[in-house]
Parts: sequence; structure tokens; C-alpha cells
Amino acid sequence: MPPSTNAPKVPLATRAITRRPDVILVSPKKAVRSPFNFLLKFEAHGGSTIRPDSFRLIYLKNPIVDITARVRPYVTANGLEMPDAKTPAGQHMIEAKVSDNDGRESSGVFVLNAFSAARQRSADAIVLLSSPLISANVQVLSERAIRHRLSAITLFPDFARAGGLLAYGPNLLALYLRTGVLAGKVLGGVKAGELPIERPTKFELVLNLKTATALNLAVSASLLLRADEVIE
Repeated sequence: MPPSTNAPKVPLATRAITRRPDVILVSPKKAVRSPFNFLLKFEAHGGSTIRPDSFRLIYLKNPIVDITARVRPYVTANGLEMPDAKTPAGQHMIEAKVSDNDGRESSGVFVLNAFSAARQRSADAIVLLSSPLISANVQVLSERAIRHRLSAITLFPDFARAGGLLAYGPNLLALYLRTGVLAGKVLGGVKAGELPIERPTKFELVLNLKTATALNLAVSASLLLRADEVIE
């Protein structure tokens, strides 16, 4: 059924009144060297104004960390301007939230990339620690590590399979299976508090020989023999 031609049209001015504010990342938009200029821009609509005190900055790691207090002095109604922001090497996902004076909240999720900063400081290798952000972005991280010629190691096997140099850590499939066994015991009547704390017992070493060759790295025979999986 076609829409009615008699339906009232919503004026653009009315749409602006109901529109949430915008949070825009101005800088950095590419890999940078730390410290760098961290700049966010806030835009309100429909005659509203931004409430600087409503601003929140969340570091999306596990667990998440509220880092608002660290950047509060740099926040105004126009945005955030922090000229000497510092981050360790790697990718860092953050979420910025802000509200206008009518209570409409908006947020934006951004990724700060400090890979080139590591390279510019003559780093030859990086260690990517345990984080859901790493396990969910192994393809992107491995590609950028190679682009910047950084030897990278993490505990997630899929990182090496995606093109990273090396992975060494617990076998995740074995952990998931063991979790199922423990869940079965709880469902069978065993109290969760009575189950012993268990640590991983199966680890795997995954080596990407193709990446090692691209980085001009010599791989010892002992490492090749020890690896559970070698990608050629």
C-alpha cells in the first residue's frame, strides 16, 4: 500500500530539535607517534548546547576502564583537546559519550593506533596481551604489525594463523570444552563453590614461517620442532 500523500511533512528545523549531538574524532585519524594531539569535536543541534560535565571516556578493554578523570581538564562544550595524549603501542578502542542540555546522549567508538609510534621509537617487536579487542581483531593487528615490520606475539593462535609472527598460549578449544564439563557438574547438583579452581593444562605454540621470512628472521630448528603448528 503506497504511503499517503496527505501525511504531514516534518520540517527540517523540527528534525534538528530531536537530533542527538554528534561526537567526531578529529585527530588522530591514522597511526601516530605518542604523545599525540587527541581532539574530539562535539556538535549540538536544534539550539541545544553541550553539557561538558556529562562527558565520559571509556577504555574498552576487559574489564572496561573509565578514564574520564584523566581527560576532564581538557573538555569544553566544543569538544576535547588533549595535546600530549600518550598510549602504549598497539590498538586502543575507546568510547566517548556526551549529552546536550535537553538530556539527549550520543556516543562514538574510536580506535587509536600506536603501531607506528612503536616503530619510530626503534621497537623491533611487540607483545599483545590478553584482551577481547585483540582476539576479535587478529586479522587487522597482524596486517599492521607486518606493515610496520614489527615481530608480534600474542597468546591467541588465530593471530599467527592470520599472519602474525607467533602465538603461544592456552588451547582455547580445550578451555571451552572444560567449561562445559564444569557446567555439567553444576547442573548435576554440585555446588559451584565446591569445584576446584583449574588452570589451563594444554598450551600450543603456533609459528607463521611465512611471516618470519617476510621479516627476514632466522628461525632455529629447535623452535620449528617445538611448534605445535607451523604455517608455511
